[in-house]
Amino acid sequence: MLLKLDEAIVRRWLKISRIALIVPRANIRGARPYFPQFTESLGVAYLASMVEKEGFSVDIYDMEAFNLTVMDVIEKITKHDYSVVGISTSSELIFWDSMKIARLLRRNRVLSHITLGGHLVTNIHEKVLKNFEFIDSVVRGDGEYTFLELCKAIRDDTDLNQVKGLSFRSKNATFINQDNFVIKDLDALPFPHRYNIKKIVAADQVVHVSSSRGCYGRCSFCLLNSFSKVWRCRSPENVVDEIEHLNREYGATKFRFVDEDFFGHCSKGYDRAIELCDELDGRKLGIKFKILCRADDVQYDLFRRLKAGGLYRVSIGIESVNIRQLRLYNKGISLKDIKQCLRSLRRLGISANLSFIMFDPFINLKEVERNLDFIKKNKDFFEYRRIYTKLRPVNGTAIIQTLRNKQVLTKRDLVGYDFDFKDKKAKSLYRIVEIYQDIMHTVDERINSIKDEYHNLVAFSNLDGRRFDVDTSIATRIKDIESRVFDMWIYLVGFAISFLKKEYDTADICPIPKDTQRRVDLLLREIEDVRLHNYMGMNDVLTREFIDRS
Repeated sequence: MLLKLDEAIVRRWLKISRIALIVPRANIRGARPYFPQFTESLGVAYLASMVEKEGFSVDIYDMEAFNLTVMDVIEKITKHDYSVVGISTSSELIFWDSMKIARLLRRNRVLSHITLGGHLVTNIHEKVLKNFEFIDSVVRGDGEYTFLELCKAIRDDTDLNQVKGLSFRSKNATFINQDNFVIKDLDALPFPHRYNIKKIVAADQVVHVSSSRGCYGRCSFCLLNSFSKVWRCRSPENVVDEIEHLNREYGATKFRFVDEDFFGHCSKGYDRAIELCDELDGRKLGIKFKILCRADDVQYDLFRRLKAGGLYRVSIGIESVNIRQLRLYNKGISLKDIKQCLRSLRRLGISANLSFIMFDPFINLKEVERNLDFIKKNKDFFEYRRIYTKLRPVNGTAIIQTLRNKQVLTKRDLVGYDFDFKDKKAKSLYRIVEIYQDIMHTVDERINSIKDEYHNLVAFSNLDGRRFDVDTSIATRIKDIESRVFDMWIYLVGFAISFLKKEYDTADICPIPKDTQRRVDLLLREIEDVRLHNYMGMNDVLTREFIDRS
């Protein structure tokens, strides 16, 4: 039974001007291309700076950044009095953990107003309030002004009906307030509250910066279409003011623009990118940066200027080289665009990270082979190293209706759906790939672990000024191992395709190459060797202290 709250006690509790913001841990299986403990949730960071400016105090519980378990978060929050507890719920990867945290807060007699925000819950806000009585409200769309007004209304005990962009529950009834405005003047927002910046810089990782919002693209699988359709950007001066502050104050030299579409696919966006580089050059900051964009944004002359300004890496969602899949995903790009993009990046010497959605309900072996051949020829452009990704039909995305019309959707829950494969051999292939995932799971987890340890060690030595050097060749060895794991994945998927192409309609058994276990064992031994090498040069006291603090 959830706690039944006395309204008078709740009102007294909520007078407090202290806010808690929680960033749950993403439920991602397999190899990671990033280091979540060396990042910051900019969505939460912007909310924090917004309410701090109005006199609220804020505590941020980022489970990845601070290595917190769900029970760690519950214990910390129950020790303090918060008027509002906000939980980031931006994607399906963290939704159920967000619900678990909120439920446990209520069971542990936390009286705070619990609110959710993010891309996913904006699309399913009514369902969330209907199904989860421990959730008090949902902040829809751009959250800064709505969240601020919510916190003020809770503190001042005023009517929540006046808070634009809020859906909330009151006395067993649900209310959907008027939408708030889309924030067009992004320069008016305060710089985000940097709660993990020292550790990020000390570990020589990239600092996240948001320079625009929205995306002109209409990819059918993307939640952003219903969340923020209008592309808006900060001025080059405002962006570089923030970068300069982070550079001068913390020594940050590597940045990643987390914009869904850095250019907005418009002349204004391309001109702004050049002006941003001019601004960076004028201030002589000497920084490097990464961006995310579309394949048809990559223009040789534009990117040559960006490279001169510090661009060194690009993330691009290719998704497939099959025309049918590109149409299903509504990518709005062609094979010609993809080839031209890679040609330009290679000429300029700019590295890239391409992502794929390999499996959809209508995939067949020939299409998987075509994608696999492309990956083999361009594997230097794949940092993510996961070639078994499956389409996730999430509620609020345009692809749901298409798949419903084709009658392939299955296993509905609050967040979204699964689907049936139309092609029997493709279904068998994916089942085989899932078994391969189990085989490779230990390798992926060990790689994640050694990467985390290495970068924690770099941060530990830089933060504390220790008198030992971190062996940078370890990073090279880790990359080499990752590359071989990727080669092994390509080999395994190719082997399964060859097996299915012979005479089997479906696979009742899983074809596993004879040398698979030997290769896995070899990789695990090498990873352990790298791990032991990680600690060389440290005395016993430092080693124990580092392990304890990690």
